[in-house]
Amino acid sequence: MLDIRDLTLSYGDNTVLHNVSLSLAQGEIGCVLGPSGCGKTTLLRAIAGFKKPESGCITIGEQTVCDELVNIEVAERKVGVIFQDFALFPHLSVEKNIAYGLQKINKQERKTLTDSAMALVDLQDYAHKYPHELSGGQQQRVAIARALAPKPDLLLLDEAFSSLDPELRERLSGEIRSLLKKQNITALLITHDQTEAFAMADKIAVLQDHVCHQWDTAYALYHEPATEFVAKFIGEGTFIEGTIRQENQQLIIDTHLGSFPLEPGKPLAEGIKGKLLVRPDDLRHQDESLLKAQVVGRSFRGAHIMYRLQLENSNETLLCLAPSHHDHAVGESFGIHLEIEHVICFA
Repeated sequence: MLDIRDLTLSYGDNTVLHNVSLSLAQGEIGCVLGPSGCGKTTLLRAIAGFKKPESGCITIGEQTVCDELVNIEVAERKVGVIFQDFALFPHLSVEKNIAYGLQKINKQERKTLTDSAMALVDLQDYAHKYPHELSGGQQQRVAIARALAPKPDLLLLDEAFSSLDPELRERLSGEIRSLLKKQNITALLITHDQTEAFAMADKIAVLQDHVCHQWDTAYALYHEPATEFVAKFIGEGTFIEGTIRQENQQLIIDTHLGSFPLEPGKPLAEGIKGKLLVRPDDLRHQDESLLKAQVVGRSFRGAHIMYRLQLENSNETLLCLAPSHHDHAVGESFGIHLEIEHVICFA
């Protein structure tokens, strides 16, 4: 449904996107995730037709909307866009906001599509209310209904949940995902929020410095990061140093916390220094362990406590996610054991 190949886009001498590629099948939900300034919103603008790339190709459905020879106008791309501020018209009712993009069709069909879109987001009882009379979540639903009313081939969401409070954001993102899946709608979400990306997307593109580091599932991004940036950016964790050796055709990294076999096929070699990623859930609280660490910071998270630990006789600090019944104050020490199920190592 959406296919982007080798997309490069610049503003003057400033390259904003470089050789970005990703694709979505019909009904899939994708996400472009990255820090501010990485190029994610520019990618959305290129897909929607607001900005023409220097090179590359964008295909939506069966139609190539942009390449070296073609640049289809915004109105002809059959793309719905939901912006960060929702962009609702304050002087129009919910019903008229939703119908705004349907002016070119006859009155009866416009009414049918508008009513259908309102029903999708459960806003039938609010048809004659105005945006200022609605909650943030209801305004979000109006924006979604307006974008879906013309039956677009692709839905784009630009930081569409960022203005909502965390609890509402989490609930709405789940509801919208269910709606899109039920209607078999292909969508691409732009966000800097990992929780939002994980909740919504089937596949996630991680952008940084205008390059797509990895386009994959959330599970693969977390457990099988393609680059050191992805490993640092997705989730939480700390790198510890080690030395790589080979034993019976198996590469192993030796660290002061133990030795760990490496996955085959990695661009690593015997004798080089390596960096091993330690996730908070890799580090286990173990009272009988001879390896001790001191609590230098802690964050209570209900069922768990996130500890920041400093290893004995070392300046290295690690994160440890422990059940909250293991309650230790800052300054206390306890035993730890490193148990890594997915070994992630970079040179």
